[in-house]
Amino acid sequence: MELTTEWGNLCTRLLLAPLFREENPDHFESLVIWQQQVNAYFAVIGLTLQLNIDDGYAFLVENEDEEGNVIGDGLRLLRKFPLTYEQSLLLVILRDELDKFEMSRSTSRALILHEGQIADLMESYYPNSQDKVKYADMVASLLASLTQMEFIKCIHRPTSDNLSSPNDREYEIRTIIRAKVTSAFLSAFKNRLENLKGEDNA
Repeated sequence: MELTTEWGNLCTRLLLAPLFREENPDHFESLVIWQQQVNAYFAVIGLTLQLNIDDGYAFLVENEDEEGNVIGDGLRLLRKFPLTYEQSLLLVILRDELDKFEMSRSTSRALILHEGQIADLMESYYPNSQDKVKYADMVASLLASLTQMEFIKCIHRPTSDNLSSPNDREYEIRTIIRAKVTSAFLSAFKNRLENLKGEDNA
C-alpha cells in the first residue's frame, strides 16, 4: 500500500511519538477520518494503531508474542523504553490516581497534580528515606523521564523568582497511562510489591 498525501504525514508522525488531540487537533481529526487506511498500512509492517477518540490520543504498538518478541522478521521499528522499578511504581500510583479522579466525577477536564503531591504519594514506599533533598531529586528525575515518554505533561514551571520551589511544578496526568499500564500490568506489579513487603517483614 502506497502512502498518500492525505494520511502519509500521519504515519510519519506516529512513528516518532504518540499523537494527542489537544496538541495537534487537525492531525488528530485527520487520523480519525483516515484511521482505516493508516491501520492497514501499519499492519503490513507489523504495527498496530491504538486510537482512543474519547480520550484524544493515538500511538503505535509492535505486534509481539507472549515473550515480548517481535512477530515476523524480528526487526523492531519502534523505540522501546524499558521501565525501571521506580518508573513502574510511579506509573502504577498515577494510574490509581486517574481511576480515583474519574470515579469522583470531577468537573475538571484532566487530573492535575503538583510535584509535591506526587512526592507525597510515593513517600510511603520509601519510609527509610531520610535525605529529603536526595528523595526530591529522585522524584524530579522520575517526573522528567515520564514527561519525555509522554505519560505526563508539565503544564506549569516555577518562575525565575521562585526557582527554589519545585513543588510548584504542575503535571497533567495523561490518560494514555491507562493504555500502557494495563490491568494485567497493574495486578502483576501490585503482587510484586506485596511479595517485596513480605520479604522485608520476614
